[in-house]
Amino acid sequence: MERDIDCSRSTAHARERYRGFTFVDLLIAVSIMSIALLVFLSATLSARGVIDKSRFVSLAAQSASSQAAVSTGGITTLGVGSSSASVVGIPQGQITTTISQYAGSPYLKRADIAVTWGAASSRTMYSAGALSISTLMSFPNHISGLYNTGVDSAGALLAQGVVDPHYTIVSGPQTGALYVPTPDPTWYSRTATSQWISPSAAQSAALPSGTYRYSTTFTVMGPATGIAIAVNCSADDTISDVRLNGASIATNIGAYNTWTSFNITTGFATGTNTLDFYLSNVGSSSSGLQLQMTGTP
Repeated sequence: MERDIDCSRSTAHARERYRGFTFVDLLIAVSIMSIALLVFLSATLSARGVIDKSRFVSLAAQSASSQAAVSTGGITTLGVGSSSASVVGIPQGQITTTISQYAGSPYLKRADIAVTWGAASSRTMYSAGALSISTLMSFPNHISGLYNTGVDSAGALLAQGVVDPHYTIVSGPQTGALYVPTPDPTWYSRTATSQWISPSAAQSAALPSGTYRYSTTFTVMGPATGIAIAVNCSADDTISDVRLNGASIATNIGAYNTWTSFNITTGFATGTNTLDFYLSNVGSSSSGLQLQMTGTP
């Protein structure tokens, strides 16, 4: 009888232990499944593009700011008008940059940058929106179109015998084109960025005596203040006068076998400027000019 009672008690205890294990195990299993389901749903929703809208707008703002910085960095070449481009990372994103003159001034420009976007698909939580940025930019003053003698428009040395496209003789015993001659062996050597020019392509030793006016033009963009030109020159025979827009800058300078240096700091005008070098040729002899110039800014 006692054995039967003990067996009954053992069986009851076993059932209780079995029931307790099943309940706890169920709770743990449900918890694990719930976590797994949350992870699965999160990954699924993320894969379908369900993200926070506030972060999305922030992304749009960053894209527009970045585009503004890139677009307005080259203000000297930024033309009036509008351009559009797609924005990376934004569904149906478009950025439009519109450049216009401000208050009719050629030295101020306004940039309007607009970013628009829409929903990528019906499964996303993106909503359509727009972001606009405007900025006012001053047009920096600078010198452009200033060339050394004997170079092409890219600054490379021209071949001997060809016409220099940037300089002409406007008055003197001979007028018209200036050439890159075979250099006189007594002249100062040409450099990597400049060489001699002359009224004679063959470097005649019998050019008429007199004063030859070598002329070139360049452009000043913006206010004509705070700019300068550093000049290195060699001349045969000498430079009797240097004039910027008709005003004398330097007189009686230059030699055929060395550099002479001087700076131009006054006399500039907004727009086209004319720079003249008056070369004196004493007697019937060879004549030429070499200029190496740097404009700032």
